[in-house]
Amino acid sequence: MWTSKSKKAEDNLVIIARLTNSIASRNPGNKDAQRRAQAATAFLQNVGITI
Repeated sequence: MWTSKSKKAEDNLVIIARLTNSIASRNPGNKDAQRRAQAATAFLQNVGITI
């Protein structure tokens, strides 16, 4: 059961993942940005959140 706090946390995680993906797409040569985007996306998938 989702509470308002957990829904807010989910929203924040999605925002972070979108930001990391956006930064990674703007900087394709930046390996750190690519790793962060992959990690954020994998984390969301592991906890069952879709972007």
